[in-house]
Amino acid sequence: MQGKRLFEPGDSVVSFAGQIGLVLSLEEFGQAKARLREGRRPGHYFAPGCCANPDYLTQVPVLFEDGTYDVMKGMNLKKKTDVQEERRARIQRILRMWSSDHLHLVPRVPGTPPLPITNWDLCPGNKQALKETAETITEALKSLPAHE
Repeated sequence: MQGKRLFEPGDSVVSFAGQIGLVLSLEEFGQAKARLREGRRPGHYFAPGCCANPDYLTQVPVLFEDGTYDVMKGMNLKKKTDVQEERRARIQRILRMWSSDHLHLVPRVPGTPPLPITNWDLCPGNKQALKETAETITEALKSLPAHE
C-alpha cells in the first residue's frame, strides 16, 4: 500500500535556493546513487542510512541540473509547473546518459594509460542518447568563435 505523497516521480521542483530538479523514481534513484555524485546542497538529508527508502513526503530524491542528486527534505522543495521544456529535457538527458544501456566512448591506447586519447572504443547501447549528445556537441562547436 502506497502512503500519502506530496511529490511524484517526474515532478519538476525547485529548492529553496532556486535550483531546478526532477523528482526521481526509486529505480532512477538507485541509478543515480550508483553513478552520480551527491550534491549535498542546503536542505538535503545528511544522516547516514536515513534515506534508503524515500517516502516522497519528507524524503524526496531529486536530480538537479548540475548532474548531482540529493534526497531533499520535502519542506525545502516546491513543485514548479512552469519549468522550460529545454531545462526538463536536459535533466532527463543526464539520467539517460547514466543508464546502463547507453552508448559511450571509452578512451583507449593499447599498452599505455588512458590519458592520451588517440583511439575510441564504441560500446553498444541507446543510439538515441548518443545522437542527442552528438547534436549537443555540434551546437556547442558551432557557437565557438572561428580560429583565424
